[in-house]
Amino acid sequence: MNDLQSEIEAAQKTFGINPHRNFNLPGGLSRDYGTVEVRMTEHARGSDLPFYRGQAASLSITPNVWQTVAFTPMSDPYQLAAASGDLLTLNETGMWFIAARAEYKATGHTLKNSAKRMMRILVDGEDVGLRDWTGEKPENAFALHNHISWPENLAAGTTIRVQIRTDVTAPEHVMLANVTFRAYLIRCTDGVVAESKIRAIDNTGATI
Repeated sequence: MNDLQSEIEAAQKTFGINPHRNFNLPGGLSRDYGTVEVRMTEHARGSDLPFYRGQAASLSITPNVWQTVAFTPMSDPYQLAAASGDLLTLNETGMWFIAARAEYKATGHTLKNSAKRMMRILVDGEDVGLRDWTGEKPENAFALHNHISWPENLAAGTTIRVQIRTDVTAPEHVMLANVTFRAYLIRCTDGVVAESKIRAIDNTGATI
């Protein structure tokens, strides 16, 4: 009996008065696991780390301007995305992995006029250099895409947007793109060092 009481006391000291519950998940959420065993198993599997998966299918392209992509969430258990789908707000300070991919359908006009396909990820509304570029030509017209994958230590409250752009001189016609977006927390950190924060760099190398 004394051994059992000691085990219960040790568990409560380590995990709290209700060791089957976690009141300090990323983003300030809580979860009832039912048992301590399930809680430890889910922790080991990383199932409590927030993530987002969204897509925009058959997106109509407006030429020669940056377009913010509004995604339909395919999985968003932590509700990171705004209702409009065009903004993601990170809910925890830590190392995040962000990935976006845009696939384009070539047309006779875009191929003839060598369209330039671009994508960028904005952090807190700023272009920080997370970009990809593809020049359209006969050799790649069947598989046009942009892709960005980037791990970064980011603070809770950081906003993320994805934008695409097609620069081309052509008559008005239908141009389409499919865009996917992923974000997930790798691990929590104590903070973001200001000197190492991702930011845009001008042509002279000075930070702006």
